[in-house]
Amino acid sequence: MRRNYSRKTFVQDAPRELLRRYFEMEAPGFSCPWDEMEAQDVEPILEAWEALPEEVSQKIECTFQEIHDLASETGICLILSEADEVELDLRENLETQEGLVSKVFWVRLEHPDLFDQVQLFSETDHLDGRCWRKRKGLPQRIPDTSPTARERLTNALKSYYWQKEGRARKCEVQHYIRSGNRHYFYAYPEGYVTEFKTYTKDGKLVRRTLALVSEIVFVVEPSAGTLELFAKGDKKLKEDLAEIFCRSMFEEDLQPEDEDSTVYDLNVLKRPDHVFPTDPQDRIEEVSVRKLRFSVIGNEKHRLTVEIGGRKEDVSVYQLMEKFLDKEKLSLELVNITQANLRVKIDMGKPRRKSVTFTITHPDSCSLKDKPEHHLIRKYLPRWNLENGTRSTLAVANQ
Repeated sequence: MRRNYSRKTFVQDAPRELLRRYFEMEAPGFSCPWDEMEAQDVEPILEAWEALPEEVSQKIECTFQEIHDLASETGICLILSEADEVELDLRENLETQEGLVSKVFWVRLEHPDLFDQVQLFSETDHLDGRCWRKRKGLPQRIPDTSPTARERLTNALKSYYWQKEGRARKCEVQHYIRSGNRHYFYAYPEGYVTEFKTYTKDGKLVRRTLALVSEIVFVVEPSAGTLELFAKGDKKLKEDLAEIFCRSMFEEDLQPEDEDSTVYDLNVLKRPDHVFPTDPQDRIEEVSVRKLRFSVIGNEKHRLTVEIGGRKEDVSVYQLMEKFLDKEKLSLELVNITQANLRVKIDMGKPRRKSVTFTITHPDSCSLKDKPEHHLIRKYLPRWNLENGTRSTLAVANQ
């Protein structure tokens, strides 16, 4: 099990030569007797770090926390994936670094721009899944990524939030390409000024003010004409943001949603005999339904949830569902599935098979991320009749 971040454990885990390079680069004049220290002696490093100016010390702290957060098998896979996107082969260099912290630290020193991008994508993969919404109706072409188009989006967001909430005089939009064809746009409109309490370096409690920023993420898949949007707010706000994005980056109006615009339709999972066909070369060993949430026709606020807890395998979710429906005197025809949790087991060619558990919420939310095994599962959602064809073009291309 990975340890929580702390200064001392990080300095103990990180190779001495990488620490020395980083401190001398970020804090010129960093006073530490590197050549006189024993291998496990970290106190001189911590003392010299503590003596740095507060702003410099905090910057180093943030960087080390980012390195720690990426120091995992998932983090290394993400680094290699994004390096491959820019035709940068890091495998031999990473092989020479012992330990996960060492590998990630080396990337931070040798390829800081790649590190920053990977760190951003890692944060995106851990954003609150409840705040994502998927939308069809975009033109099936690559969005305009020029500075002019990004400026249009920036100005439109500033104007929208100023008129709606009296904020966001400042905003910045950044663009990245991920997984070969998915366009990520990150927008950071300025928020309200807030006051908080903190300590100065000499231990004095003070009040400070800061204008935090909101984070909005637009993810476009051109071949499917879909937009995945992350923003904190209600459905109306997200629909407004989708419209603003489409007009800014495509110079077209967003197509209105209709009954066929539902992205995820989960009612096929009401039947225990629903099948999940796969191709042998993808080595998917098992697909199982772990949780189902129902709403009742005529009383949508009445919800029922059936779930298999932990690793329990001696009972199926459908056995639980049958008991619940019988208890509530409900038939399958009177309920709609509004959320499902599924588990997919994949043979990834490693000692242990990969198990991916994800949640789909009707009509437009899915917790799958931009990881190789997640992309594999995404390919199958239309074939399993869970997604209404929005990825059919991509699925054919990836087969």
